Amino acid sequence: MRVLRRSPQALAILLVLLLMACGGPTQNAGSEIPSATVPEDQARASADVEVAITGDWGTGFGASVTLHNRSTTPLDDWVLEWDFARSIDVIWNARIESRQGLRYRIRPESWNDNIPAGGSLSFGFNGSPGNVSALPVNINLTGALSPTPTPTPTTTATSTPAPLPSATSTLTPSPTSTATPTPTPSPGGLTLTSQVVNDWGSGMQAAILVRNNTGAPVSNWTASFRLNARVDSVWNARILEHSGDLYRVGPESWNATIAPGGSVEIGFTASPGGRSVTLVSGSTPTPTATPSPPPAGSTPVRVAAYFPEWGIYDRNYQVTDVPAAHLDALIYAFVDISPQGELALFDSYAAAINFPRLRQLKAQHPHLKVMVAVGGYTLSARFPEVARTAAARQRFAASAVRFCRENGFDGLDVDWEYPGAADRENFTLLLTELRRQLRAEGKLLSAALAAVPTHVDLPGVAGQLDFINLMTYDYHGGWEPNRTGHNAPLFASDGLSVDATVTGYLSAGVPPGKILLGVPVYGRSWAGATGVGSAASGVGPGTWEPGMLDYRDILQRLAAQPSTYRRFTDDQARVPYLLTPSGVFITFEDKTSLAGKLDYARSKGLGGVMFWELSADSRQDSISLLQQASRALR
Repeated sequence: MRVLRRSPQALAILLVLLLMACGGPTQNAGSEIPSATVPEDQARASADVEVAITGDWGTGFGASVTLHNRSTTPLDDWVLEWDFARSIDVIWNARIESRQGLRYRIRPESWNDNIPAGGSLSFGFNGSPGNVSALPVNINLTGALSPTPTPTPTTTATSTPAPLPSATSTLTPSPTSTATPTPTPSPGGLTLTSQVVNDWGSGMQAAILVRNNTGAPVSNWTASFRLNARVDSVWNARILEHSGDLYRVGPESWNATIAPGGSVEIGFTASPGGRSVTLVSGSTPTPTATPSPPPAGSTPVRVAAYFPEWGIYDRNYQVTDVPAAHLDALIYAFVDISPQGELALFDSYAAAINFPRLRQLKAQHPHLKVMVAVGGYTLSARFPEVARTAAARQRFAASAVRFCRENGFDGLDVDWEYPGAADRENFTLLLTELRRQLRAEGKLLSAALAAVPTHVDLPGVAGQLDFINLMTYDYHGGWEPNRTGHNAPLFASDGLSVDATVTGYLSAGVPPGKILLGVPVYGRSWAGATGVGSAASGVGPGTWEPGMLDYRDILQRLAAQPSTYRRFTDDQARVPYLLTPSGVFITFEDKTSLAGKLDYARSKGLGGVMFWELSADSRQDSISLLQQASRALR
């Protein structure tokens, strides 16, 4: 796994290039290019291209690109070409059609191939190496000019690329939007302009430009607007107040000051679509009442799943593979705790790729709650320290709020594996402080709790959480190499079962509606076995490590070698297992056992189910465990 360190200050470079005929000289903004210079149906737009390096960490960098169509005619099926002495490693909201040497040819996705007259379109990419000193040159933008103007696209939303995930990121101000002809003047020398970037019926994406027209810096600015819709996510700003249709937003820590003549562009998604943004004012700060955001848990989470940060590597599971329509909550696993007791990136390279894509995913699926998980089995060592004192808890909670705000997350999932005897009270106090600070900004709080909890005040912990991700799996595994057992049996005579865990939680007073029943999207294996509970010679084969197999790997083995991998059902445990002639034993989950667990969850009044983890699921809709649960519960 690649773990990279960002430089203390992200490099911000802004280049606005005026485009003309290929290889020709530049012209003034807004001038028309004679159509006679190109074929009638393939004209170049009177346009400019804005390229910004949004972050640079030495070995790599992130960039955003905005294409502005300054003409009065829509530009269809656009093509962007340039020379660039860097490798583009990951791109979103566009695709690389070809590369020859330094020359790139970039095309749109199917849903953003039209740039409206007077409109703009953005995409982003990550590249390498870093320390970028020169941006693309010899830029050429072409496309088919539509015979008549068309309205703002109503296709699937695209999301303005967000800053890379770091509190040190520096954004380069964007030019004044052309969508609002007359800016709204405001006290303190600020003007606001707005633009509806995309509208897809059930939702919309908009941008507001805040410009400082004075000769002095303006700090801690605010902007107010009216919108008869629910704002689902905001980037480059945060919501300070919301009353009826009136929203007041303020800056993030890294864009709190607008230089003389400078500007800050903020963006948001809202639902439903088809609504207009009415600008009210922008000003320097005035005393305001403490905001009262809506309750974080007002929308129930029925189906949640974890996205593994490392999945983008050997597993080749990307954010774009997430079946978001079948999820209520997507949980990004994992981030770390710094020596200073604050949330910190674990793999900054992966985060730089994943975080912008998560914003895009949320823009396309406004219902989706995107959360971030801290800890996990390998990153929990500093939990006792951050939970020990009130000051440490407050610091950790404040960093969690800041991390969620700056990176577009809807809440935090605490995965402390596992509290010790001295941590019982402190764990509850930590969750209490987290809930206090996260709830103040309308953020969710959940926790992954063990199947056999020790040193946990279950009623006290449950009272602070919006929902519980109950880890009802790993009852048996490779730590018992000489005897087989089921990974997630619904029932078992030894008390190590899903039913025993749920019964224990309910008996302790945990509200059933807060529990999401954990479902493993993987199996466990042993070698030298003869059946359930038999002796074994050690762990068996695995997909990525010995003794563990992805669900889709198990399905592939069954399909390819049905005579070798013979399927059986344990009637007591109500789960399947495989046994080969050579003695390989595999315990796993399938559609039949999942159906039984869904019925069980309904019978107990549980809130829903949680899956660990998405990269192991089948990519085929008909046999995906996640999609089966979604159809049953949502």
